[in-house]
Order: sequence, then C-alpha cells, then structure tokens
Amino acid sequence: MTENQRVDACAHALVKSDMPALGNILTEAHKSMRDNMGASTDRLDFLVDTAGLQTGCLGARLVGGGFGGSCFALMPMTDVENFISAMQLAFKNKYDTDLPAYPVESNDAASVWRVYD
Repeated sequence: MTENQRVDACAHALVKSDMPALGNILTEAHKSMRDNMGASTDRLDFLVDTAGLQTGCLGARLVGGGFGGSCFALMPMTDVENFISAMQLAFKNKYDTDLPAYPVESNDAASVWRVYD
C-alpha cells in the first residue's frame, strides 16, 4: 500500500470510527517509513514494536523528525496509564535511560469556515 492509499484508508477508518483499522494503518505506515524511506532508528523501532505488544494499543508509528522523532501510539484513554508504565519500564531495561511520555487526547477535528463579506 502506498502512502496515498494509506491516507485514503485512514480517512475511511476515521469516518467509520474504525479505530482498530486506524491503528493497523499507523503501524503499517511506520513499517513503510522504516523500510522504504529509512526514516527510523533502532529506538523508535523498539518503541513501535513494544507498543504493539501492550494491552489496548491499536497501533503505533514514528512522528516528528525522522532519525530521532517520537513514537505515537493509539489506544483508549483507559489504557494510557498502564501503557506508559510498561513502555517506560521496557525502555529503561533496554537502554538504561528514562523515557518521557506525553499523553494526548483527541479533540474536535479541524474544519473549514467560509467567511463572506
């Protein structure tokens, strides 16, 4: 699947509120960026792979600047606290350094306002 096809699939998943499909698209996008564009690092790959093993995580991918950006993971808010704890422990055990985490929650979507004189 190409990035353009992924964007279309993502839009359809959002319209249908199909969060499992959206999570899968996120993870597949990460794999594409890693394999086809070389835009990942060992640590980001570890985070995405480890995220996928956690209860409630629907998908994950790198975001931000390649070669050192961040990992975004999709899950219900009820799973966030346990997810962060598990990820921080796994990261500390592997890299002997702390993993910062920044939970975010979605809000209303962007929209277009037409302004007439």
